[in-house]
Amino acid sequence: MFTSKKSIYIAIILLLVAFGGAHAVANNQANRTAAELVNELVSKINENGGDVEVGEVTGNPYNKNITVKDILVTDELGRQHQIGMLTLSDIELNPEQDFIYAMNIATVDARYKVTGGDGTSEQEQALADTLQSIGIQQERIGHDQRLAYRYQPLERQLSLNLQNQFYNPEQSNKADAQLFSLNMQTLFSQIPDLENQLQRLRNNEDMSTASAEWMQTGLIAAEIDFEDRGAWQPFIKQAAQQAGISEVELKAQLKQQMQQQVAALQTVWPELHTQLTDAAVTFIDSDTPRLVMDINSKNPQGTGLMLAFMSVLMSPTSVAGYFDIQLTAE
Repeated sequence: MFTSKKSIYIAIILLLVAFGGAHAVANNQANRTAAELVNELVSKINENGGDVEVGEVTGNPYNKNITVKDILVTDELGRQHQIGMLTLSDIELNPEQDFIYAMNIATVDARYKVTGGDGTSEQEQALADTLQSIGIQQERIGHDQRLAYRYQPLERQLSLNLQNQFYNPEQSNKADAQLFSLNMQTLFSQIPDLENQLQRLRNNEDMSTASAEWMQTGLIAAEIDFEDRGAWQPFIKQAAQQAGISEVELKAQLKQQMQQQVAALQTVWPELHTQLTDAAVTFIDSDTPRLVMDINSKNPQGTGLMLAFMSVLMSPTSVAGYFDIQLTAE
């Protein structure tokens, strides 16, 4: 499911962040300018191998909002994904009014085709079976998303607050169709000069060093929060029926499999191993499970992600020296 959305997020990020087009609306150039900007950016995406179509575009110069309706994205595998409405709001600009420092992005009534990917036939069938177990017959999952973005150039920090609600789009009442939520908060440090990068991009300058400028990026803190909203129990019931065993027996098998997988992880040190094992048991036994992971850098200024990655390659458990990781389930 998440692989299939890669091209979607790339398209949306290019459309709404990388080119910074929303400043025109913030400068009291409303619907017509907003539509022209969005259409121009869609053309740029499509010229570079994307396949994006949009419907109505409106801009509100008073509250600095842009709304794009009826977005259709065709990914590299030919699958079509629909987004009912996407809104940029609470846009904060730099003094020159040509770069976005902060904004909120809301995606409402997105429907993603999650099968038909590049997996094996067995993997595709397993995915289709899982969707059916939670009541989805047409192999599309509904998705509402809220993203709060804030760039702080003086501190060289970037914060992202991402909230995802997944639901069954085949049910008429969305409140009763909720499946699960997946939320994430992150705070990064040592962010490169994004305004400079954008200006170079606008001027068609050499961007070969742009990737290297991100090599020093560090992570200060992150939180990942998964919460079941109605998918777990139907999944367990259907899986047990298909296996011809009781739900208790199925959960016992799942716990054993999880413990084996945790034991095979080379990057897990003893304390985290215990947390993972305990959390897995609690999660599987719960009727409405929730899993929360907190990651905090032991360096208040943030730990370089590339440095941590290279250290892990040399010593798998060295990540414990860089981050404090707490994992809980209920």
